[in-house]
Amino acid sequence: MNAVLAPPPVQASQAANEIDVLLERTTYGATRAERALAHSLGYEGWIEHQLNLGPEADAPLEQQLRSSTPLIFASAAELGAIATGEQRQRTQAYNELLAATLLRGWFAKRQLFERMVEFVGDLLHIGVTDARMGTLKILDDREVARAHAFGRFRELLGASARSPAMLDYLDNALNGRDGINDNYARELMELHTLGVDGGYTEEDVVEVARCFSGWTYERRTLRFLFLASWHDNGPKRVLGTPIPAGGGQRDGETVLDLLAQHPSTARHVVTRLARRFVSDQPPPALVNDVAAVFTASGGDLRSTLRALLLHPLTRQSPPLKLKRPFELVVGLLRGLEIPYREGAARLLLDWLGRLGHRPFAWPPPNGYPDTASYWQSPNGLLQRWNFGWEALFGTLAARLPVNWGALLGGAQRAAAVADALAAVFPVAAAVHGQGYFRELALKLAGDGVLSGSARDQLARQLALAMFTSPANQLR
Repeated sequence: MNAVLAPPPVQASQAANEIDVLLERTTYGATRAERALAHSLGYEGWIEHQLNLGPEADAPLEQQLRSSTPLIFASAAELGAIATGEQRQRTQAYNELLAATLLRGWFAKRQLFERMVEFVGDLLHIGVTDARMGTLKILDDREVARAHAFGRFRELLGASARSPAMLDYLDNALNGRDGINDNYARELMELHTLGVDGGYTEEDVVEVARCFSGWTYERRTLRFLFLASWHDNGPKRVLGTPIPAGGGQRDGETVLDLLAQHPSTARHVVTRLARRFVSDQPPPALVNDVAAVFTASGGDLRSTLRALLLHPLTRQSPPLKLKRPFELVVGLLRGLEIPYREGAARLLLDWLGRLGHRPFAWPPPNGYPDTASYWQSPNGLLQRWNFGWEALFGTLAARLPVNWGALLGGAQRAAAVADALAAVFPVAAAVHGQGYFRELALKLAGDGVLSGSARDQLARQLALAMFTSPANQLR
């Protein structure tokens, strides 16, 4: 069984096709139809296709979500009433957000958009520690991350600064001239924009906090409020730039303008973006080139992402990123083209909790870790294998069965089954060598014609081998 779980890489293996690697980076796992489309469009064509898909592409999914998770579409006032109402309602609202996040990753056609929504959610992270914050996060997810994931960074930053969830999470809702709270100011510069080495000082932190004094929200309606009586209207200086007295709400807007245009912000955001899509330690030349596009485009995230994905250093890079649990789980569901069944979201979210990657549940403001060193612990890898077993042989397999006949396309012999699954896990097949999985299939099932049950059993074994292989852990 160890050989099935972790086949050794073949030293003389072929390089993975660049489009298959691109699909690993830009989707949560591609279906056969998406792979065929990407190969027909080509590398650049697939990127443009994903960057230009509009909301109408996922209109059927969103309509289904309106029926199954209606609270994520509630108005701000309705969410405010839930947040200040009964615990049961708050819990239901947050559970619907979690389910919708999973289902969008699983079924959305705008896969690159969903990946950018996740990126923005980590960059401007809000840790959901209770159901009330989970209710506020519904509005943040909708009006910050989803509204601006492909937009301009300055607009994204402004929406986040006004978000009730962010105002609450980092305490700026209570930041007033008689009690300056610098939590938001510090994380705004350290995590959201300049980066820890971005050139700001402790004095800048205090001055930025003064600029944002009076920025709060109304609890019942979740409407942003600027309370002039709370604002420190004295003169200020941020990053060497004087901000005259009497600016009121404009003080905070000026800070956002300064931060969005700062060279350190371009480097920090692009480094985070390259770390998410390319490697834990992105090449400095890649960061420099893409940061120049970020600056020249006025912080346009769609243009920046296009430049990152089209850059030669990205195209030439083999799969180097260890998949985080959410993409590993959703990738298996998408690759095996498993349809949704009632109650599946709760089971899968429980598994994501065991794997340490339940959406929005990371308490600190830095977002879930994005480097392999955190995720590749022995227990973490064991849990990945356990999930694969459960999804292909255990209770999850019973609740979410695979239509092996459709997936395998009529394959009746072991080698043909291996080839069909190599198309589902093309990077693993390329890195380990497709011959490895054919040989494994022959050892497990022989060379004769297989009955339906024998074929399905072999398919489960091979899918488990490919899913848990070292190559499939990377993208």
